[in-house]
Amino acid sequence: MTAPVYFHEPLDAAQIGELFTFTGAEAHHATVMRVQTGEEIHLVDGKGTRLKGEVVSSAEKSVTLKVLNLVIEPVAKPQLTLVQALAKGGRDEQAIESATEVGVDAVIAWQSQRAIVKWEGKKQVKQLEKWLNLLKSASKQARRSRIPSVAYAGGTKELLTKLGETKLLVLHESGEKSLEEIETAWFETEKIALIVGPEGGLTEAELTAFAQAGAQIVRIGNTVMRSSTAGTVAIALVNYRSGRYN
Repeated sequence: MTAPVYFHEPLDAAQIGELFTFTGAEAHHATVMRVQTGEEIHLVDGKGTRLKGEVVSSAEKSVTLKVLNLVIEPVAKPQLTLVQALAKGGRDEQAIESATEVGVDAVIAWQSQRAIVKWEGKKQVKQLEKWLNLLKSASKQARRSRIPSVAYAGGTKELLTKLGETKLLVLHESGEKSLEEIETAWFETEKIALIVGPEGGLTEAELTAFAQAGAQIVRIGNTVMRSSTAGTVAIALVNYRSGRYN
């Protein structure tokens, strides 16, 4: 079974073979989970550093480890961004959690034209914080050393500006090709963004803007998937097509 993961920042002071003590909420969580002396657990900083340690002692809010290994894990290539249109019923939140489990590197909350949910004023700040907490929790569950970044785009123009030179895959039923039919060479790039619309779908204006930006508009198989599902399935396929974890 994979060793449990806890977040701690920074990890700069840790040295292989020496003792390292972490405290606070994550240490408390570890003791609540009844970590045992001699058990291996991992500490990650959310930015790629992973400490593998053996529990030497634990108290209510303090755990001491013997450092067995300390590595900075590489960023997988291509880097993947999920552009998730805001959706009602928490489907957008489901989408980013499962996308984190399958390896997304960044998430952009997108205010698409047909989105029923609106992030305005203080709500935008509050919701971005909520999404970041969801990404952190999902990263911990998936035993990841990196937490995906999160950002907000208030419309298509702002979204395309944020994405810059990133290659775009728009997931839409009007696509002439399925994602599986895209030529393998297309995936040989540094960054790919996968764009998922809301419950009501994308407008013609949005599709046109993405096509003009060089996007590939693709289907995923022969079924129409929910906003909460499409991105995760597409990321899994891109992982395979790009050889991302080979």
